[in-house]
Amino acid sequence: MRAGSLLVYPSDTGYALGWALAQKNTEERVRMLRSLDEKHPFTLMCRDLRQVALYARMDDAAFRMMKQRTPGAYTFILPAARELPRRLTDSKRRSIGVHIADHRVVSAMIDALDEPFLSTTLAIPDLDLEGLDPEDLHDALGKRVDILLDAGSMPSAASTVVDLTGAAAKVLRSGLGRVDFS
Repeated sequence: MRAGSLLVYPSDTGYALGWALAQKNTEERVRMLRSLDEKHPFTLMCRDLRQVALYARMDDAAFRMMKQRTPGAYTFILPAARELPRRLTDSKRRSIGVHIADHRVVSAMIDALDEPFLSTTLAIPDLDLEGLDPEDLHDALGKRVDILLDAGSMPSAASTVVDLTGAAAKVLRSGLGRVDFS
C-alpha cells in the first residue's frame, strides 16, 4: 500500500477498495475505476478513537456515541482536523467519514501501516460483483486492482452512516449498524 498498491480487502461490511493515505495517484485510479468526481468523499479506516482524533474533531457527545458503537459497521462523519490532507476536503465540506471496523484483517492492515488508510465501496460501474466468491471476483477485476486479500465469500452490505457535524446525530444511511438512537 505504501508503494501505491490498490487493494481489495475484507471488512465488516464485505469487500472494499483500500489504499494508503499518502497515495494521491492511487486515489485518482480509484476515481477513474469507479467513475467518481473529485468531490466524492472517501472513508478513513482507523484503528481506534485515538487514531480518529488525529484526523477529525470530536466533541464529548460524538466521542460517547462512537465509543458505544465501535468497532462496528458505522461510518461517522466528523469535522476534519488540520492534519487531514486538504485534498480529502473542499471549501464546502470540511469533514471526513471515519470507520473503525470490527474485522481482524482491517486491524492487521492498519497495524502494518501504522496509520489509517482510505477506503471506498467495491462498486465498479461496468461490473456486477454482488455475491461473487473471491476467485470470481479476482477474475472479474483483472488488472484493475493490484491485490485481492481472500477471506472467502462474504455478503456485501453497507455501513450505517451517521453525521456528527451538527448539534444532533443524523443518520444519512441505514446499514448494518443499529439506528436505535436519536
